[in-house]
Amino acid sequence: MLRTSAYLASPEEAAHAYYDAFSHADTGAMMQAWAEDEDIVCVHPGAMPLVGFAAVRAAWQAVFANSPAMRVELQNELWHTSATMATQTVVEWIRFPQDTQARGGVAATNTFIRTLNGWRMLSHHGSPISAPQASASGAVLH
Repeated sequence: MLRTSAYLASPEEAAHAYYDAFSHADTGAMMQAWAEDEDIVCVHPGAMPLVGFAAVRAAWQAVFANSPAMRVELQNELWHTSATMATQTVVEWIRFPQDTQARGGVAATNTFIRTLNGWRMLSHHGSPISAPQASASGAVLH
């Protein structure tokens, strides 16, 4: 399953490639941001985990077929990076052309690995943002 793609020199470049492909509804470009690994994992908000290159690709094709004009705005971006792995946590606000405001936020965690072909996404996990749940003691529950 060899692909020709740009060398992504940093995890930030890989994240930019991922979000650029998202905004352009481009499945080919989206999958170039991902690692060529059958253990990649993608969890869309409210969905079960998808494992493997073919499953992740099919899910993005379906997302783009149903909503080709999405725009993603990022907030609260935080990075933790080592020599071979990086984690990005971010809040994604999804917008459609007809919307005056975002349709709700997604708390996302993206993991990137350094490969021979540059940095690539290993996993994406998106969860819809809702009001925090508090316990009887007032502590926020996980």
